[in-house]
Amino acid sequence: VTHLVFQYLKMLQTLGPQQRIYEEIQRIEANEFHYQEQIDPIEYVEDICENMQLFPKEDLLTGDQLMFEYNPEVISAALSLLTPENANLMLLSPEHEGLCPLREKWFGTQYSVEGVCDVIF
Repeated sequence: VTHLVFQYLKMLQTLGPQQRIYEEIQRIEANEFHYQEQIDPIEYVEDICENMQLFPKEDLLTGDQLMFEYNPEVISAALSLLTPENANLMLLSPEHEGLCPLREKWFGTQYSVEGVCDVIF
């Protein structure tokens, strides 16, 4: 599965940003925003307070829920970072219990570290 994900990301990097896809996602996000369920007023205030730390005042109510500006350079820059070399994958499985040589110092959780590229490709 991981190999397929990185193959798909490589394809997206090769094709580059697609304005048609951006606009489709933009419409979906707008519909979700406009027709979202009513939330608890306290939670709404908390969301706006969080948005005050992250967004300009004109975006406080929408936060990261709406997309306004198609910027292919930003999309390309983000896609270029989605590589196996930058990935951090966690596999949790009872089948590996006792097989991991390293131990986390606070809780004693056993773990191992492997290069993602070695495992995926």
